[in-house]
Amino acid sequence: MKYLIFLFCVLFASGSLQAQTGKYILYDDAGKFDLTNIAGVKLLSTHIILSKDGTEEKWFNIFNLYYTTNNFKPFGLDRQALAKSFDDFHEFKNDVLVTMSPLTDGLEKNQTKLSPEDLNKLTIISYADLLQEAIKALYLSFSVNDIKREYSTRPIKTLQYKLLIKRNGDYFRVDCPVLVEFYLIDAESSLFPDGYHYGEIDLASEQQTTYVSGTIVDSILHKNPSGTNNSYYPRRVIGRRTYPSARIRQDSCDVYTYWTYPIGLDGVMGIGRFQFIPGVGVINGTYTSYFDKNFIAHLENNIIKPSDDYNGPFLMKVKSINGVTLKAFEKKTGFLFSYH
Repeated sequence: MKYLIFLFCVLFASGSLQAQTGKYILYDDAGKFDLTNIAGVKLLSTHIILSKDGTEEKWFNIFNLYYTTNNFKPFGLDRQALAKSFDDFHEFKNDVLVTMSPLTDGLEKNQTKLSPEDLNKLTIISYADLLQEAIKALYLSFSVNDIKREYSTRPIKTLQYKLLIKRNGDYFRVDCPVLVEFYLIDAESSLFPDGYHYGEIDLASEQQTTYVSGTIVDSILHKNPSGTNNSYYPRRVIGRRTYPSARIRQDSCDVYTYWTYPIGLDGVMGIGRFQFIPGVGVINGTYTSYFDKNFIAHLENNIIKPSDDYNGPFLMKVKSINGVTLKAFEKKTGFLFSYH
């Protein structure tokens, strides 16, 4: 684990000047349960603390900035509004999620309290500008699926932002790499396999898929109401899709599971398989790309083995959401929404 954290810190530090002096995302860790109005769009902030293997030890943190225009109730993808919103997010109607994951199992040891003078030196992106950047990235990602096949022109998975946490009136700079991902949330009932988009959380899909790696081609175990079958696709195809995996009931709400191919189109590895709750955000992830020694070794040596499950299993469990349990969060907010 220490080797992996060191490795990514080195990669982060040597990546570019922008990674060191670029934009900071501010997260107000006040544990609030109400929504903030951002230029007509509502914003919910959720801080997920995960423990490893169900122990009491605090191990990992996920920060969500969840933008909604309809109180978290999903509907079909409005493609025209998505195109119009490229330069004006007010045109967009679907919900957008920005999730931030400090890549460390010791966040308390990887943050620095800033003086007012140091704080004034930072460039902090506004929540409105962050939403606009997320929509631009998502629009280009969705267009790549529909039009281009070669590359993505703007990543939806990136290490180029840094994280600033406000807590009890003080500001703390997170000193480890922070994985930032953008997601669009809809209820599109996409067709398998080409109907899904990279960065899309489709809550209406009844499909269930599982990723299985192979030495030459990759397999998707595809389950639908009519039966189960194995389908094989080139990695360039499944590498630019976000597929539904499962839906379970937990504490009176639906928990949806999704997966993406572990290598991002821009070379940045993402969360992997992740769990999502409408009205909360991403609550868990495998993060195998960052914390699995075998994955790193195989990646460096270009080795792909059928036994490597890069999207699972989940090794962490949710300890708290904004300082309370999931059930308590549901009672305090009333935001949790089940599509089915």
